[in-house]
Amino acid sequence: MLMRASLAVVALTMLTNDVNGQVWSIAGDGKRIVFPTESEVDSARAFALIQTLDDQMALIPDMLQGALQDRAITISLMPRSSMRVEGRAFPSTGVIVLPVPDAFEWSAPTRARVIRHELAHIGLAELLDYNRIPRWFEEGFAEWAAGGLTCEGEARVRLDVMRRNAGHIALPSVGGPGQLESSRLAYDYWGTVIEYIEGSYDNVIGKRILIHAVKTHGIGRAFEIVLGRGVADIELEWHEYLRQMYGDIPVGYVC
Repeated sequence: MLMRASLAVVALTMLTNDVNGQVWSIAGDGKRIVFPTESEVDSARAFALIQTLDDQMALIPDMLQGALQDRAITISLMPRSSMRVEGRAFPSTGVIVLPVPDAFEWSAPTRARVIRHELAHIGLAELLDYNRIPRWFEEGFAEWAAGGLTCEGEARVRLDVMRRNAGHIALPSVGGPGQLESSRLAYDYWGTVIEYIEGSYDNVIGKRILIHAVKTHGIGRAFEIVLGRGVADIELEWHEYLRQMYGDIPVGYVC
């Protein structure tokens, strides 16, 4: 379990970065919030973000706890116009970039989920080389670590699987023809790949067994060694899982 600073007794210090004029809000345990301009500095909101960061570091899967324990994490806030995604992580520096004012206007569950997703990227990069993994695995892992499908994400997957089934359209692929372009639905689908593997193969991800194999052998060979199947075979199994889990709307289903 990560040690968590008591924010009630940690003083928030404002410093000016001489290089680019950004203003830093720094908590005493090594976490900091970087505001784009001095006029946007808000101590209460900085405390709220640091509290969310603390909470999500404590809730991150056990396999990432050690990887994140000694990392100094910075949340850098950037104008919404300069970002195309909800958040972005830079594992080498421990920086999580979030858009403003969105980061302050999101609901508490959304803010927590985005931050945990980005923390998962930082933690995973401590365990393996990102150059050896495809994007679907990297983002699917982060979605899984962030809590899996949201209610809205589950609805998106259900409706898309049903649409594809009704139109005799192939389910998405994790690689090659039919692979998904980056979108909210793609992230939902990628998360269900990890969900399937973890649930069907004795927690090989949570136990770091698959992660260790991927680090040593790359995705393809790691799947063969740990799961006894290649990526293409796992994809077929995942497709069947999607049909069974998300191929209809159960009676009484509520999102």
